[in-house]
Order: sequence, then structure tokens, then C-alpha cells
Amino acid sequence: MLIHPLPIGMFLKSLLSAAESCGYLGAVVLLARTRDAKAQHRELTEDWTSVHDLTGPALAVLCPLPPHAWPGGVRHPTEPAAVSAEGMTLEVPYMRERFDKKFWDDLGPGWDKALTKPERPAPAEVHASGWTQAVTDAAEFFGIEESHVPCMVLLSMREKHGTVIPIDESFGIYEFLKKLMEHVGLAPVRLGRALDERKRLQRQVGRYGLAPTQVRSLNRKLAKAEALAPELIADCRARVETLTRTEPSDPDLRVLREVSDLLRSPRRQAERHNLRIRGLLGQLERVIGTLETQRPAWEESRRSREALATVEREVRVLRSEVAAISLSSLIPRVAAELHEEGMAPTSRLPGWSFSRLGRRPRTDEGRPDSLPGASTAGETVAPVAVILTALSVEYQAVRAHLTDVETVVHPSGTRAERGRLAGTSGYVALAEIGEGTLTAAALTERFHTWLHPQALLFVGVAGGLKDDIEVGDVVVATKVYGIHGGKQTPEGFLVRPEAWRTSHRLEQAARHALRGRARFKPIAVGDIVLADAASAVARHLHEHYNDAVAIEMEGTGVAQAAHLTGELDTLIIRGISDRADTHKHERDAEGSQPKAARNAAQAAFAVLQELSAADPAAGPLPQRSVKGP
Repeated sequence: MLIHPLPIGMFLKSLLSAAESCGYLGAVVLLARTRDAKAQHRELTEDWTSVHDLTGPALAVLCPLPPHAWPGGVRHPTEPAAVSAEGMTLEVPYMRERFDKKFWDDLGPGWDKALTKPERPAPAEVHASGWTQAVTDAAEFFGIEESHVPCMVLLSMREKHGTVIPIDESFGIYEFLKKLMEHVGLAPVRLGRALDERKRLQRQVGRYGLAPTQVRSLNRKLAKAEALAPELIADCRARVETLTRTEPSDPDLRVLREVSDLLRSPRRQAERHNLRIRGLLGQLERVIGTLETQRPAWEESRRSREALATVEREVRVLRSEVAAISLSSLIPRVAAELHEEGMAPTSRLPGWSFSRLGRRPRTDEGRPDSLPGASTAGETVAPVAVILTALSVEYQAVRAHLTDVETVVHPSGTRAERGRLAGTSGYVALAEIGEGTLTAAALTERFHTWLHPQALLFVGVAGGLKDDIEVGDVVVATKVYGIHGGKQTPEGFLVRPEAWRTSHRLEQAARHALRGRARFKPIAVGDIVLADAASAVARHLHEHYNDAVAIEMEGTGVAQAAHLTGELDTLIIRGISDRADTHKHERDAEGSQPKAARNAAQAAFAVLQELSAADPAAGPLPQRSVKGP
């Protein structure tokens, strides 16, 4: 297939529109020539699978074409044509067919008037020339000065903001995107898996039943034969109409056979001839044979339909979660060695703004010269507490309670914001770590050894499991259950529960500070978003963890990491944002998550103020100087 070279402005405009329509968080554009960024081009071309597996359905990747490669074009949905920008290649990890359709919808009619000639195989030096010009043209399209090239541009679709990241040979695209995806969390990855499962189930469901064209053809002929037995054939037509989507019942097949017997009757031969319905009998008998053959497999189709309905609900929920992710606000956090500088909005992309990251000065050891907030002696002050959150909405709810906020950075790139705790002389370190128990465990340990907090709180939202728990209620965990432990046997799944108790000191402070304002109950934790109260997971919770009143995704990681330190007190506080049922998506759309996050944050700060006020003179959580990491 020939690939037509579009003007790069036209190509990039349609690319951004298609990426936004498909629900991508963003797009990555590498603007670098061969001599500037050999390592980065090698990452994106020779090891694309690794980047693909990392970004999932979150990011589309566009980069100039290396001299030895042939460009990947965007195929037309129906015509044998494809387009690309000369010297550029595009990789779209998920939703390829949908992306191509949206791209061509935006391109619109008349696109071929902008073409010069079909792109044909050419020597390597020709491709290299096109590649070099593509970098220049793309930089001009985004309004990026030549002095900022080589660079990588991360485009946030929802916020319409681009971040320009300078690169050199030591810059690792995979490493940078890995850190970014850690902050983004698991929602995009789970969405990609859910979309794959939905496609599989759709194929499974569509395997059985009559094709719509087959139904239309049969019903047209039956309409002509209606004079033979009006009531019987009208009933037959109505039943045939449903057989594209439902399993044939015994009455359905009986009616079809009665019509077949009617048409086969020798007495009706003359009438059939007069009505000009030749071929109807043969077509009807073929339909009956198809339905009888498929009937044993309809049970499998029915199960697939039920599973598809569950996956569809999960996709809606995950798309809502992905849409809430602020990509442009995450990028500066994961670039531990970079600092952000202002850059004027580009006039070439109306509605878009751009900022540029510049490298932070480094010492001989490869670390930043100093950490924000650290003294020249390499000392910092141990915070009253570290508060960890998984989601941006949770982070913002907690941050609203802090004053005099400044950023601190761990040498590995982990970031936190440190602020004063209102009403006390102490302060709190706050971080957004993303979803999942593994991440929570690793970063709980990191914050303990790095900042040496007197307490660690995990604050956020959760799904309610009990009818008497309302949306907006606050739950303080007295015990944390890990729900996935067990053994699968021929007799069934044998549960092997794990549980961690909450710190007695923090629980007592919480009970004193939140009397009548929170529920003190066990919670369940699993790497799953529960959005179906009738699911197997919900039944598992009811049967084996019946006293749990909420479910979330990080608590066991925090609890286990704290337990291994032997000294870190932890407390998990959750605001209920939904009932973990099929209405979760609707609750989220109504703004239940921000409300639940605010309530949990208020409860967390009430507990910290209670701890700080316990002994105003000395303070039960004394600040102390510790050496840097």
C-alpha cells in the first residue's frame, strides 16, 4: 500500500484531534535528529514493545523516522489508502481502528488536494533528509524554538498543555515514562485490559444468531407470503426480528417449522407461485437449520453477554478515572532533576499552552545540588506526619489544609510537598503515589527511611460495602484485610485471610478527635475497582470479610510496610465515594469523589491536631533534625 505524505501541520492537527477523541491522556512527540539523540531513537524504534507495554492506552507516540525504517501510516477505514507526514512515524498502542477512523473524520474531504505524490521506497539518505526536515516542521507547528531542540514534547489532551523536555544522551525515555506512569496509576492499564476483554466478548457474543442482512431478506419474502396465513406469518416475522440478539426458544422454532410446513404443502403450490415467493422455503429451512445447530452454544453466548455487561460498566468507570488524571501537573513531579520555566503560549495551536523544563544543576554524584527545604549541612526536619494519597482529587483535598508549602525531592525522584499544619508548630509532608498495594508498600518504606515521620496516614476515597454507610461518610480503619490470599482446590477456593491492626496510639487519637464524625470499622483491600455488588468479588467479601465496611486499593501495602519497620505508626482514613455497585460511574459523575476526599482530609487533620495538642508544652510528636537521605 502506498503511503501519501501529508503536510506536517495537517497531519499533526488530525493526530491531536484523534488522540483526544479516543480518550488518550496524551501524546509523546520526539523532536530530535540522529546526531542529537541516537539512544532515544533506538528506544522508540528498536524497543518499541517495552514502551508500548509501559504506556498502555495512556499515550500515543510520534517520532521522526530513522534512516533505516519505513513510515507507519494512518490507514483509511474503507479505502486502500494511508497517509503520514514525511519523515515521521506514528505508534498507537490501543484502539488503532478507532484512532484511524477519528483521524480520517477530522481530516475530512479534500485531503488529497494537499498531496504531492504517493510516497515510494527511497534510499536511506532521502529518508534522513525527510527526517531532519520533519523535526524542524514539527517544532515550528508547536511553536518550539530551534534552541530547545533536541527535546521530547508531552501533550496533555484534556488540559491542552504541552511540556517541552530537553534531552541529551543520558536522558532515558523509558525511565521517564515509567516514572510518569507510576504517578498516573493503574487506571489506564486496567482500561486497556478491559477494552481488550470487551472486544473478545463482543466477538464471542456476535458468533451466534442470525445476521441482520439475513433477517431483512427473510422478512421481505415472508411479507409477500402473508396472505397465505396472516396471523401465523406475522407472528413468524416478529420472532425472526429478534433472532439477531436473542436465543431462539422452543415456541420460536415451532412457529418457523409451521410456516415451513405451510409452504411445503402441495395445496399451497399455486398460491406460492402467484405470490412470487420463490426461494422462501429454502431460505426458511436454512435459517431453521442454522438456529438448531447453534442452539447448544447459546448458553456460552448468554454467559458472554452477562460478562460483557459487567465489562462495559468497568470501562465506563475506568474512563471516568482516566479522564480525571491531570497529566501536565504530574510531569514536573516525575522529573526530579528538572525545574519548570515559563514559556509563552503558542499562536499556532489556539487554546494550547506550553511550558519548558530545564535541567537542575547536578553534583559529581549525579544528584541535585540540594533538596528544597534542606539546610546547608544536609539536615532537614522530621515532619509530624507523612500523608500519602493515591489520586489527584485526594491530593488536592489534603493540600488545601497546608500553608507555606515547598517541594522536597528524594534522589530517586520521589517528590513530596511539605507544608505547615494549621494551628500547630509542626508540618506535614504530602505525596501522591498512584494506585495499588505494591506502590503503596514501596513508597511507605521510602518515606519512612527518608523523612522519618512520627506517623504516616493514608487518606483518600473508598467504596462502601454496607447499606448503613452513606456516600460522604468517613471510615477510619481499625483493621485492614488483604482479600486475595487463598488456595484454589477442586472443592473450591479456600480463603487464607491476612489482617493488620491499626496503631493503637493513632486510633485512640482519632476516636477522641472524631467522636460521632466517623465510623471505626475494618476495611478490605484488593487491587480491584469493585463496581458490581452482585459480582463474585462482592460475594467473596460478604462470605469471608463480612465486617469490612469499605474497599480500597492501597491499605495492605501501607500496613505491611509499616509492620516491617517495627516502629512506624499508620492510620488509614477513607471517605466513601460510592457503594461499590453498578451506580459507581453515576456517583463519580455527580462529584462524589471530591466530597469524600474533602471529608477524609478534614478528618485526617483533626487527628493530627489532636496529636499535636495532646501536650502543648512538649508535644507528643516532637520535631527533630535528621540527616538527609
